[in-house]
Amino acid sequence: MRGAGFVGKVVGKSEVRRFTKTAAFEEVRLPGAKRPYVEAAWRIYDYMTSLPAMKTLVETGEPEQTYQHNAYVAKTHAAHITSMLAWADMDEQNRKRAMEFAKASAEYLLGELEPADAPLAFWPPTYGRKPLRFDPSKDGPEKRNAMKGNEPWAAVKYRGQVMLVYPARAGEAFIGYYKATGDRRFLDAAIGIAKTYLKVRRADGTWPLKAILATGEPIGRNVLVPTSVMTFFEKLAEVDEKGGTGWRREADKCLNTLLEGPVRTMNWDGQFEDIKPKAPYMGLTKHNALDTMLVLLRRYPNDAEKLRIARELLRFSEDQFVFWEAPCKPDEKVPAPGEGARNTPPRTGGYGGYDYPSVFEQYSCYCAIDSSASKLIRSYLAMYRVTHDQLDLKKARALANMITRMQKPSGRVPTFWTSSWASDERYDWLNCMESSAAALLECAKVSGELP
Repeated sequence: MRGAGFVGKVVGKSEVRRFTKTAAFEEVRLPGAKRPYVEAAWRIYDYMTSLPAMKTLVETGEPEQTYQHNAYVAKTHAAHITSMLAWADMDEQNRKRAMEFAKASAEYLLGELEPADAPLAFWPPTYGRKPLRFDPSKDGPEKRNAMKGNEPWAAVKYRGQVMLVYPARAGEAFIGYYKATGDRRFLDAAIGIAKTYLKVRRADGTWPLKAILATGEPIGRNVLVPTSVMTFFEKLAEVDEKGGTGWRREADKCLNTLLEGPVRTMNWDGQFEDIKPKAPYMGLTKHNALDTMLVLLRRYPNDAEKLRIARELLRFSEDQFVFWEAPCKPDEKVPAPGEGARNTPPRTGGYGGYDYPSVFEQYSCYCAIDSSASKLIRSYLAMYRVTHDQLDLKKARALANMITRMQKPSGRVPTFWTSSWASDERYDWLNCMESSAAALLECAKVSGELP
């Protein structure tokens, strides 16, 4: 700073940030798989379908009230449908059982949709319409400050809202169920969901991230990153004979929004139903960046520029969220991706708090999550299929091997890979476990375990 009295003087620091150079993949020696990928995936499915969290719905038609993530209606049941259809398709011996579970979640979710004459017609609730029942004398006192009764605080705080990520997830699950069963009700519901997206889209081609379910009134300033809507429209184009080309055009519009928006700005906003929306760059995640990458590789495998973009998105994701080994010394905490960019993560706070290699979820939950590892597995495999780069395949297998090592004898894969949380089943998200099973099966195909 120049001026009278300031020449040659330091008056302050403009900005101070801490950056950490983590180990490159080639520098790390990692152990192999604990068991074959197919066996690990089968164990996951068998474990999940033995739990009241899934069995109760099959047996009674009502979701298990003590499973906290049943409070996230669309996300939970869409994931259950998709995973059980994958299991049924892969394992003929357990096909009947898997389809029973898929049907239970499909029928329940269908019954939860908004009426055809509602402002957000055919959309499912993101959060339960009423609280999960809680009996302190039976269920025991709930001491976690993130809970109210049996429900996570976000499900209580945001009840009556809809996050626009999840109607598309439900619609995609309905399409899968329709293809497996031929039940036209589910295709009609998916078409209804899609038409409502078109009805509420804003003049600039975007959607709000959240809205009031009963009225459609938008909430907040955050804009939807439309990866889930794009893939939903693509799936619908494959099965809707009358509107197929139209849905493909709508998917193209979503892709263009991504290419002109976050692909340029790299503001890959983390959009999770249990996290408060954040200002730009304060809540980044790799999930929607990798979803965009997967679409680019699928659509344009021979386009050099699209391949460059896809590789850059994968590079961003690995740089920000993948740790091939512990990134800190024994007396240090895991470094943040940017000062003030996230909340305090649920970790032990020191070396050994996580198991490595691992993939962290988002700035607002900067900790190791199994479904984050599975997302990188799928992404590395997709890049390998297009480029045949052996390094991508090795990275995918390294993370898949880690899932098998994290897996418990029961078949359970903990959601949080922390030494303090991995032992507590209350913190498990079954949709994350299902994602791990799907990624293991993809690795099994590449490795020759599956045809």
